[in-house]
Amino acid sequence: MQLGVVPAFYLSAAASKPKGGGTGQLAVLFEPDHVIKVPGLLVGARLFGNGKDTPVEPMIGFRRQLGPDFGWAIIGYGTSKRSSERLASYHGFQMGGEIAGDGKIVGFTRWLSMHAQMAAAVTRVVASGKHCVDGDGIGKDCDEQDMTKNTFVHSEASGFFPSATASVTLDVGRHGSSWFHSLRVALMLSAGRMPHVSGGDPQDDSTYFAAGLLATLGIGE
Repeated sequence: MQLGVVPAFYLSAAASKPKGGGTGQLAVLFEPDHVIKVPGLLVGARLFGNGKDTPVEPMIGFRRQLGPDFGWAIIGYGTSKRSSERLASYHGFQMGGEIAGDGKIVGFTRWLSMHAQMAAAVTRVVASGKHCVDGDGIGKDCDEQDMTKNTFVHSEASGFFPSATASVTLDVGRHGSSWFHSLRVALMLSAGRMPHVSGGDPQDDSTYFAAGLLATLGIGE
């Protein structure tokens, strides 16, 4: 189980001022190797976003440990979402893959250690929507009271967008033998490319930066 605020970019930012942000995420992963005898196989899903913009995204992956201090994983994911609010609406689809590595930097005690992680992903995004813009073609909230103040445009964005994340974590209790497996607190920094539209017309992709703080609770042997 995992609950935290993670780096992201909102699709609405592609129609206004491209920038990164943080979003809440709840994720669950299950390793069914005792059931189907495929060690390292991961299946799960995550819920992220705010309000009505909270898609559920299935995930499937594979992980391996290389020695006592390093492990890697590769994960595929994909979801779609349709939503409307304040006279604006959108439909978006994404699918991608990520490869990640985790290595121990230093072990302070048997119960406390510092780790570093690196991850790189490529995500396919296809999205379209109707929204309001100002005189410069920058997206804004529509006026629900006075429709004469609204200028509507239809925007479309698509492409393959890379991203990368680095994090430093503290692991507490990883070698426990009870139901409590570990607690991990991570500081994450991300950068990537995102779509950009202005006045409904596609523009050059933009770079975004984001940061997040993540807490992961491990339960089980």
